[in-house]
Amino acid sequence: MGLKLRVYWFDKKTENFIGEEYSKDFGDDDFLIEETVNPQNENIINNGEFDLKKEWTNAIQKHVTHKIEQDKYDYFIAFDYRDKW
Repeated sequence: MGLKLRVYWFDKKTENFIGEEYSKDFGDDDFLIEETVNPQNENIINNGEFDLKKEWTNAIQKHVTHKIEQDKYDYFIAFDYRDKW
């Protein structure tokens, strides 16, 4: 139970949905939110998606098997929390 990163991507040319992947369960550890979005005092868990910025790519890539290719796809990330996955 806990927090997971959700990454999903779309073809840059056609804008068609290509894929989606969840990371492993991080439990209650929000380290990845702090390394990337860092919303200060705002709660972003289960609350919105974000464009994947180039400077976040290395931090995100460590947690998904899909090879991030920002020249081919537009990526979005979200942080989802559930009691049971």
